Amino acid sequence: MEQHDRGKADPGATSAPQAIDSCRIFLLSPNDIFAAALERMLVGGGSGRLVFCADDDQQCLDALARQEADILLINAKLLRYPLGSFFHRFHHLCPNLRIIVFGHEDHDAFVRNLVCSGCRGFINDEITRETLRAAFFAVMEGHLWVDRGLLTQIAVEEFEFQRMIEQRFKERIGLLNDELCLREADVFCLILEGLSTQEIADALHVSKQSVKAYLHRLFIKFGVSNRSQLIVSAFERVCPVDHLLDLLHETLNHSRTWKAPASTRRSARPRADRTD
Repeated sequence: MEQHDRGKADPGATSAPQAIDSCRIFLLSPNDIFAAALERMLVGGGSGRLVFCADDDQQCLDALARQEADILLINAKLLRYPLGSFFHRFHHLCPNLRIIVFGHEDHDAFVRNLVCSGCRGFINDEITRETLRAAFFAVMEGHLWVDRGLLTQIAVEEFEFQRMIEQRFKERIGLLNDELCLREADVFCLILEGLSTQEIADALHVSKQSVKAYLHRLFIKFGVSNRSQLIVSAFERVCPVDHLLDLLHETLNHSRTWKAPASTRRSARPRADRTD
């Protein structure tokens, strides 16, 4: 599988800044040949500092609760599905963590699923110390480390998705606009800007009582009783994602009830470079 480092003609180039050498690397993997090879590359220097190794995701979460990491290398054998929820557990503790998965299964559908779930890259068993360093540099710079063709495909799909969302927004805003008279639309736009009733009256050169009348009509049309409810109701109507508020509540409640892992698990494998 061709590895790609955006902005570099040679993926194996070693022009990454010295900051890469100080990157804190966590390794989540069972003891296999691939993981052992990666450990040798990392311990050998030049590709960050390996500060933690574990073969259990809970151990890794415990460690992240104690100290931050820059990059987390995960063996594909330990992935759990759905991937988005699995990666979220790590990002919840360390929001700036860059996750890279390594393994033998490198077909496009698998790697695309990784990237769409929050992973920053994928490396296969043909990795060398130089390409590992280049991969770290790419993800630390905010890029993806994936096959060039797949990267292009993802970029095209993202562009098309944005266009689709924009078009759906326009369609729903058009339907909303059809329900309002011109003056109601003017009042509603000024409400979105946070203007008070008097400020709206001054801006539209009408009386304060007229603005209150338009507000009352808007409340009736949207089935609400105050401005906050009006804004939320209008947003729900134009949002291309159905039941967005339910999804928001579910996500927030999940985040509140999620607890940081306890540090009472069995001890992990010895660290290559202890920092605590």
